[in-house]
Amino acid sequence: MTPGSPTEFSIVYTVMKQAQAMTNLLGQRDTVLTFDLAIYVKAKELQWRQLDEFNDIVIRLRAIVECDY
Repeated sequence: MTPGSPTEFSIVYTVMKQAQAMTNLLGQRDTVLTFDLAIYVKAKELQWRQLDEFNDIVIRLRAIVECDY
């Protein structure tokens, strides 16, 4: 858990770096993150600005699926 709004660039950056560190610790090559639209936009912007730092991260947009049960 991190204090602050989940859509702040500093929070998104921290989440991306922590996920990247966990992936590396587990010996995996790529980090896959799925966000809702508000966070996805910030994460993609960070990735585009810092391609060398985040070139091993795949950022996905969460799909909202509605089911009628």
